[in-house]
Amino acid sequence: MALELLPDGTFKKLTKVQTDALNRYYKRENKRDLPTEAIISGLPIILGVTIASIAYVFRDDIKEQVLSALEEEAIGAGFWVANAITRFTRGEQNIPTEPRTSETTIQGNVLSKCQRYAGDYVSQNEIHVIPFVGGTLQALAQLNTIQSMKLEGCSKPDVIPQAQWDQG
Repeated sequence: MALELLPDGTFKKLTKVQTDALNRYYKRENKRDLPTEAIISGLPIILGVTIASIAYVFRDDIKEQVLSALEEEAIGAGFWVANAITRFTRGEQNIPTEPRTSETTIQGNVLSKCQRYAGDYVSQNEIHVIPFVGGTLQALAQLNTIQSMKLEGCSKPDVIPQAQWDQG
């Protein structure tokens, strides 16, 4: 008679017939064989190594795509905020703001509204010297000027870069 551990957690002395019955019970409970165990325990490792090796091979492409996607999202969110601010300053009717440059020059020449907007754009280049917020204020002011020019039907002046004009 051998001392055996029973399923309920107790130890008892069992006969040969009882020991054989207990062994059959444990075999039924644990039907997994070696190939099944190998697959179950090895599959996560194989999958992880495969993903890691693919990521390593394509790391530069993945990094470039992730950074470009993040940059595009940041630009899109910033442009949305800038558009909301400039539309708020113009009001709900989307009325263009009046140019700040005077209608006449020192020599007495009369400037059109589009020329006055171009003068505003150039004068707004000085805003960036304000510490901390100057660049943001300059970008918002120039965006507002470009949007006002487009609402007035002005053509793109030479002082405004094409990319900036397209954003406005």
